Amino acid sequence: MRETLINEVKSVGLHNFLVTHGVSLKQLEKSKNEIIQTKDMYFEYFDNLNEVLENKKINTNDIKGVTRVFHHSWFQAVNYGLIGVPPGIELNVVTLRFASLLSLFYDGNLDYVFKMYSEELLCGCKFYEFEKNGVKEYFLAGDGNHRTMTAKLIGVETITVGKIYRYSFNKGKHDLYKQNLSCRKKFDEFIKNSSFSTKDFYGENWIYRNEEMIVKGPFNWNYRYSNALEEIQNYHETIEYLTLLESHIKKYYKIFKFSPKWVLKIILFINESNSKENISSKAKAISANEALLSFGNKQT
Repeated sequence: MRETLINEVKSVGLHNFLVTHGVSLKQLEKSKNEIIQTKDMYFEYFDNLNEVLENKKINTNDIKGVTRVFHHSWFQAVNYGLIGVPPGIELNVVTLRFASLLSLFYDGNLDYVFKMYSEELLCGCKFYEFEKNGVKEYFLAGDGNHRTMTAKLIGVETITVGKIYRYSFNKGKHDLYKQNLSCRKKFDEFIKNSSFSTKDFYGENWIYRNEEMIVKGPFNWNYRYSNALEEIQNYHETIEYLTLLESHIKKYYKIFKFSPKWVLKIILFINESNSKENISSKAKAISANEALLSFGNKQT
């Protein structure tokens, strides 16, 4: 049955298969336009109410995301899962799971499939509920990725789920999150317009100039409310440090570029050992090294 469904979908297309089995064009258009979201940042500005609701119905319109797939539409995720994922795209789904679920259309009409989803197929699943000003959004909290994506695809109105973990919006935390994003944007803009560049290794930021590592940033890009204030301060301090460093480099390079190589080597030797603690020594060492590079003698 599953192989039959996969072959049919590959032959006529998922869109035509679903239309043939009663799914409306309006619903398909909706499933193609709605993008699967991620909940990761919600935990940083929603408070855990430590409340668990059991065996509750939720409206699938309020389901915004699952655990395995992000940034694809519901239609695209299922379609790729059935006919194959194009090269360069990562999608953690199983073809046969989707095939099994959609094979229900061979057992009955659309009403039958809706009833199976509404009453049985997701009754053991767990969801997070994030509520802001009375508006609720739900994200899958564990197993049930394929079932949830298929329910969203075909337009099941409500589903009964096993457990709901409740969270409530915290405006103060959200304001701090937005402030952090603003600082990150300013930092990125500064780097873009400076002589520096950044490289990210496992969340730690390293700052470079002409492929030479300048400073390991005392912050990372993985926002956490617990260290948000410290991270904001680090953004400002790093920009201040790099601005001063760049100014010193420009000043010293104007002098050093006319100096003999033996003088540059002495300057580099004297200042390298103090460059970690002293910004002037750091700038002199960088400027001397860059001046030496212009002679073709790259220092390591």
